[in-house]
Amino acid sequence: MCIKTYDNFVNENIKFSEYKEILSNIKKELNLNLFFISTFGTSIVVFLPLIESISKKSELINLTNQDLILLSIYCISVMLKESKSDIKTLMNNIKEKGLIGVYKKIKFTIDNILYLFSKVCTYFGKSIITLIDMFSYVALLVPFSEIMMNLIYKNDIDITKLNNLISNPEGFIISTTIGITTITLKHVISFIVNKLSD
Repeated sequence: MCIKTYDNFVNENIKFSEYKEILSNIKKELNLNLFFISTFGTSIVVFLPLIESISKKSELINLTNQDLILLSIYCISVMLKESKSDIKTLMNNIKEKGLIGVYKKIKFTIDNILYLFSKVCTYFGKSIITLIDMFSYVALLVPFSEIMMNLIYKNDIDITKLNNLISNPEGFIISTTIGITTITLKHVISFIVNKLSD
């Protein structure tokens, strides 16, 4: 198998282009000028399927991908203290769709993923504190998201189970496993890319 570009590699297991298109449409439809989408577009698109996989396991199955992306953008905007007008636009749209009750679950999920990602990054000597930090490390976020999605599907991890894993010693085992696997994947990807560039 030949990997032509970084985006093609991501496309192998994630519906990358679909999320990118939905994100772009929401931004245009609501006339949003969000800093984090412009700056960290690839990271956001890689992050969204992870939110979707946990949400589907958490019986939030009535939500469309567009709903999940809208909620995720709203949560991230609030957490990053984006412009008040954009946050208000997003909030009004979420209220119109009757999704405001799901906001806390999605935010809780994002907080837990950030926590777990920060633990994994300690294996690389990286200090991750904020979402901006996490989105800045797309080279680690891609394999992390892929491994997390596999764990979620294989172990039926939902929002509650994710929180339980993080708040007890098993969470340390999971973060250690993800860290080791992420390191391995990173080295494999580097090896393949180096071979292709020769």
